[in-house]
Amino acid sequence: MTAPTVFIDPSLTQADLSKIGERVIDDWRTRKDRRKDREKEWKEIDRQLNMIPEISHKLLANGRKDRSRAWMPETELPLQAQTLEVLSADCHRLKFPPAGEWFSARAALTSEYLERFESLPSVIPNDVNETGAVMAQDNADVIAAAAVSHFHHQYDFRKHIDLIDADALKYGFGAGRLINVQKRILGTGEANKSSNESIPVLVPRSAKRVYLDDSEHALLHEGFALGPNIIQERFQQFADVVAAAKAGGEDEGWFPSSLARLESRKDGTLHLLELEGDLVVEGSGDAKIYRGIIVTAAIGGTGRNQVSGVVRLRKGEDFSTYFISEYHYEDVLSPGSASPLGKGRPIARAAAQALNRVTESSLLTNQPPIQYDKDDLSFALDGGPTLHPGAQIGSTGDLNVLNDVGGDPAKLFNVYLGLLAQYDNVTGVNAPRLGAQTVSHTTAFAKDVELTRGTIRTVDYVIASLGGPMTRLLEREYLMGRKFYRKPRLIYVDDWREWVKIESGHLPDTVRFRAVGSGQPLEEAQQAQQRLQSAQLALQIDAAAVQLGREPKIDHGKFVDIVLREGGWNDVDVILRESGVPEGSGAGSAVGGFGGQPGVLSAASPALETQ
Repeated sequence: MTAPTVFIDPSLTQADLSKIGERVIDDWRTRKDRRKDREKEWKEIDRQLNMIPEISHKLLANGRKDRSRAWMPETELPLQAQTLEVLSADCHRLKFPPAGEWFSARAALTSEYLERFESLPSVIPNDVNETGAVMAQDNADVIAAAAVSHFHHQYDFRKHIDLIDADALKYGFGAGRLINVQKRILGTGEANKSSNESIPVLVPRSAKRVYLDDSEHALLHEGFALGPNIIQERFQQFADVVAAAKAGGEDEGWFPSSLARLESRKDGTLHLLELEGDLVVEGSGDAKIYRGIIVTAAIGGTGRNQVSGVVRLRKGEDFSTYFISEYHYEDVLSPGSASPLGKGRPIARAAAQALNRVTESSLLTNQPPIQYDKDDLSFALDGGPTLHPGAQIGSTGDLNVLNDVGGDPAKLFNVYLGLLAQYDNVTGVNAPRLGAQTVSHTTAFAKDVELTRGTIRTVDYVIASLGGPMTRLLEREYLMGRKFYRKPRLIYVDDWREWVKIESGHLPDTVRFRAVGSGQPLEEAQQAQQRLQSAQLALQIDAAAVQLGREPKIDHGKFVDIVLREGGWNDVDVILRESGVPEGSGAGSAVGGFGGQPGVLSAASPALETQ
């Protein structure tokens, strides 16, 4: 995989640049306008997460607080914060096992790759420093997976995924971008030394600053389709942009002349809009189609003095570098997807208001207002009545207490409880998921079912994320990361429990990755158990065939070697010895291979012995 090259078009004119910049800015404004209602919902969700009370009912028309309502409670419930914490923890637990990897790799053993591997010093533990080693399928898979896993251990990869999932749970989608980052890398060269290297890093991006392509997907009758483009908004110090343009120059796609016409904002920043993907720009003649480009448009200045233009234009990777994880789509034409916190937002707000009304009712019931003679001059001088606990309201006749003003706190509390139950049903975050004990008289199976029902929607999201964006992420990391292995790199291979030095020639050309999440260890354990059971049955059948005078079909030397390797014994040659028994003799039969003791097989598999 070659490095991204600068986008060069000999026919590109200054007018074309201006049209490209205008198109990027217009698309950004259009997408922002289309999702303005959704962004209002996001602000409400953020308020609930930060537990900032909603006090609009206590404000006057001018926005100031009404002193007469200062006694009213200001309580915000932690419903949304608890839900985000539980769902985020569940996503992390379902995606990443405590030990072991969360993905697998399957390499294509092409003739070109096998020839190249055999010409290099072997990296397989038993064949280190030897050439001409034969590559097996499992070793090729291990090398490909370890090459990607090495990048994940250089930074907090799992935390970055957690941040992206948090945005998906809050706003409907989470976004990250896979970019080459210069950082200190440990354990890639000499021992106990680090070096500054460029590796692919998944950088989380705020969903509030990422604008997805919300246009309808169009496929022409000629079979020509345009890929989507994504716009990212950011504010960067103007001096930093100038320094980057000076360091990169025109060779890296910068346009110093366009940058020279811009001015910074009042805070010293430059408003940048970066589009990645396919772009169609309509002009006076035919429309021009730019595929796989990265355009950086800038808006400088403020107010009427704003000036915009394209400050950088380059060609991107052969694939989108964005990692987009959506929670749930409801409409083909919808500009965004739904989220559990978005669905729970109005109910959480109503529940908080209901609790405040319960508190108000209780206060008025415990300290009810009283009525007294409104003709009393001292009352008139106070400016009139106010309604609050212990308030005095003028009235003719005898003094009496207004017990019915506060209403019935018990009935209001039932409304509050009903809203809490409704919120649990909508978000799926029930009491057991929050750590509460389930019903004591139920069986263990019933308890598991109760917990599983609550997580089913989270499981669906994780499965969709693993099968889609996370699998694509692994493939793109592998493609971008091969440049890192142009020089020999010392990496740790967990499956081998060894440090090995690999280079790009050791890596398979074609690899299919599969993100399986925390189910990977369970899958491996099940597969190991199935292999053991099938091996025991095969040995028993082979032993029966030998007793009937047939030749043994199982090579016991290779069989033992494979069993020990899968059990973690890398140095099997140290513990194995040559038996000196010719292949096919009675001593090398399926039973004789275990010292001529049929009981060894039977004791290991009593269930098979009875069949």
